[in-house]
Amino acid sequence: MLLVLPIVSAVVRSYGAKARSLQKSLHLRAAAEELRSEIYCYRTCTGVYNLSNLSARNSALAEAMKRVNAAVANSVASEGGITSSVGMDINGNGYDANFRVSVDDDGISQLSPEEYIALRIVEERDVHRRKAATCQRILGAISIGNYVLGGVGTYLATMGRIQLYVSVTTAVSTAMISLGEEERLHDKLTAHTRALNEFKTLIAWWKSLSAIEKANPQNFAQLVEHAEGIMLVERKVDLGIGGGKDKGGGDGGGAGGGAPITLGKSLDLSALRQDIADNVEANTGSVVFGRGWIEKHAAFFDMFNKHMISSGKFRPRGPGARKPALVGAIQHAFLKSSVVSRKTPRTGADAMARWVGHVAAGGTLAQWAHGIIREKGRVDGGLRDGGFGGFGKGNDGNAREDDDAQRDGPSGYAGGAGKDGGVETSWNLEAYNTDDDSASEAEMVEGE
Repeated sequence: MLLVLPIVSAVVRSYGAKARSLQKSLHLRAAAEELRSEIYCYRTCTGVYNLSNLSARNSALAEAMKRVNAAVANSVASEGGITSSVGMDINGNGYDANFRVSVDDDGISQLSPEEYIALRIVEERDVHRRKAATCQRILGAISIGNYVLGGVGTYLATMGRIQLYVSVTTAVSTAMISLGEEERLHDKLTAHTRALNEFKTLIAWWKSLSAIEKANPQNFAQLVEHAEGIMLVERKVDLGIGGGKDKGGGDGGGAGGGAPITLGKSLDLSALRQDIADNVEANTGSVVFGRGWIEKHAAFFDMFNKHMISSGKFRPRGPGARKPALVGAIQHAFLKSSVVSRKTPRTGADAMARWVGHVAAGGTLAQWAHGIIREKGRVDGGLRDGGFGGFGKGNDGNAREDDDAQRDGPSGYAGGAGKDGGVETSWNLEAYNTDDDSASEAEMVEGE
């Protein structure tokens, strides 16, 4: 037996090295997980799939699939044939005849943030929890086995006629240790534990956001980007095709990107000046406000907000003060129109522009809710496709509402004259509670 085992072991290892079955399996698994990640990005309309045109999104997904298939074709996975059973039962793992993945997911429809968290992040978190527990059990069994075999070897060494079997216990113990190293159990346990903690942090970050922040497509895009980045790093470690910090999600830092809590905290005036220079309109000199500027330059806007408050330009609404109905209606319309749903994602900019024009023409909220939109009012400036452009013709970057809207609106408010006669206003969208109208909400106050 002692002579046969080394021969059998050498034959098996030689065949494995020749067939390279393990390498083929790793490449195929990596390709499958990458395609799965691309599909979820497609279903959430984030990243390269943040396109309003469905045909363009489909083309982007087709290009991604082509890239992954080309990578598989150029790897060792392309060696050898495919068995006749592959592809015969394409719906073998499906939920029903319509290829639904589960009772809760049809596998193709667009996902909202809550659906993405439930179907992707929570599911992956549970997978990592199970894998971490499995690795821990195997490592524990190997450790206990080594201790037991060490004790048995010591006992056999004291016996006269069976000392030969001491080498057997030593060989088995060495084989168990080699198995653990070959499977990289310590690295996998570390990767699963780290991914599990980062998923928990990411979910906690999302839950900490207010309703209006969750409705921001930029925050949803950050959620998807960081979640997929965590999965990518863990996947590389798990499959043994590299690790480290290949995709950390920008300023999030850390393996897997971590949570986007610290994104944009550092002040970078050079980047801000460059963004402004790139978005200045040549004819008017006005700046088209970028959609991601609030998150990208959070430190600057925080400092600017504090300066405006300290100089009296922004004044918080006092306790018990009545909230202007017009402002609340605009915010409500923005919140409803900017929530990502199964329909095409929208920023709410067009809806807000239509709402201001509707109110300026004397329209009411009841008419708006029933789809009766008045369009006779004139709204200067308004909201451009790039994001907030401000209300009115303000040339100093402040938000203004047209005088006509001020006079004709059913719930007008007192305001001071701006540089060009417009009414200078400001508002705060940070604290919005859809369940409590008495909470701190968006507010316009008279400018100085």
